[in-house]
Amino acid sequence: MVSRPEEFRKQMNQVWQQAADQLEVVKKALMRSADRFEADLRRLRGERDKVLKRLGLETRRLANQAKVPMPSWVKDGVDRLNVAIDSVVKKSGPRSRGSKKPRARKAKATKRAARS
Repeated sequence: MVSRPEEFRKQMNQVWQQAADQLEVVKKALMRSADRFEADLRRLRGERDKVLKRLGLETRRLANQAKVPMPSWVKDGVDRLNVAIDSVVKKSGPRSRGSKKPRARKAKATKRAARS
């Protein structure tokens, strides 16, 4: 026959094990929730970046057209941006929009490898 203290110990161990199992279930649920949260956060940051980029492009376009009154600090920023863009375009050379980039020299390297 099992003594009372032994029975009590057995029941407490069962309760403890059930509590530990439930905590493990909660832990897994929280981990899934955190993963979803991180994914949503990345998606929202990407959407925010797209909207800010579009806002910047539209602001620049409107400032260049002078159709909408802009604060002087916005116009000054757009002017600096235009100067920077013009500088980069001039440094990159007179490449037309339809011209293709020069091809890489993979073909020669492949021929050399074939000769070996």
